[in-house]
Amino acid sequence: MEGSDKIIQQISDKAKEERESILEEARKKAENLKSAAQKKTDAEAKKVIREGEMEAEREKRRILASARTKARQTKLEAKERLIQEVFETAKSELAKLRDDNQEYQEILENLIVSGG
Repeated sequence: MEGSDKIIQQISDKAKEERESILEEARKKAENLKSAAQKKTDAEAKKVIREGEMEAEREKRRILASARTKARQTKLEAKERLIQEVFETAKSELAKLRDDNQEYQEILENLIVSGG
């Protein structure tokens, strides 16, 4: 090999080494960027999932509270209806009793005798 060929070969070898070094550095940077992006994506996904779970829990509590309130309201309405029925029945019976003097007299006598 002549001197100039040798120099050209050395320059070519040196260029190949530098190219490989640059490519390796680029691969490492790309891998680091990819890894950082994956970590960020994972963190964001976890955050979104956590927020979704919290929102679902809040919604669940709201629905349960609403259902409890509705159940209490329904129960109170049923009690109110029963009380109204009892009053209406009592009122009706008292009206009948008022019209039947004999029975009214007997009930009053029994109450007086029993101390009630």
